[in-house]
Amino acid sequence: MPGASPAAAVDAFLDPLREALACIGVAHFTLSPGARGEVGRTHAWTLNRGEQALELGTGLNFRASMRFEILDQGQSSGRSRFRVTTREYIYSYRQGKREILGAHWHPIGSSRYLEPHYHVGGPAIADTGVYLERAHIPSHRVSFEEFIRLMISELKVPPRCSDWEDRLRRTESTFKSTRRGEWGSLMGGSAGRCFGSALIEVRKSVDSHSVQLLGWPCSSVTVHDHPGRPPIGPPAPLRT
Repeated sequence: MPGASPAAAVDAFLDPLREALACIGVAHFTLSPGARGEVGRTHAWTLNRGEQALELGTGLNFRASMRFEILDQGQSSGRSRFRVTTREYIYSYRQGKREILGAHWHPIGSSRYLEPHYHVGGPAIADTGVYLERAHIPSHRVSFEEFIRLMISELKVPPRCSDWEDRLRRTESTFKSTRRGEWGSLMGGSAGRCFGSALIEVRKSVDSHSVQLLGWPCSSVTVHDHPGRPPIGPPAPLRT
């Protein structure tokens, strides 16, 4: 996100995130030291210092964090000098301390898997008995708004405002003009369709306070098409 100063660029980056989060609750965005002024370094925000999750009711909660960098683009009459670009994200929908569904992207670090991916916390019931909790399920890059939209639309997290769809659409659209990289819809591609079918079972299992996925791996997953049903949301742009 652009700004005339490093602090202005960080504000332009964070303000839409705060508005999006307000669709499901209230939490403080805690910044790492120097995050509003030091250019060319990787900074971070976490919700509530990472110490307290955002409670969603009935034992469910949400945790999130991002790493980002302030870039100096140089002086130009046609653009703001500074902008913020995302370097990592972690979104986690949990029951107590156990992750039910996570969307992760951590390209720099010790993990062997550097591409965007999902985590599903639970065993898959299949002939071979597949355990998914540590599996990396490939995905596109997922925006903050898209994950919140997913929790409300598919996992039945109660929204805190009646206009949540418009709010998420508006905050996410802020970044469409500065899109970089490849972003897709949640159900796009074979991995997305496979994951989407499993997600239906995650939603059912959350309602009954247990986590069991049916029909994994993809060869045994039934993919459903609902022509009259709107998609979860628009393709997510890269937040820059």
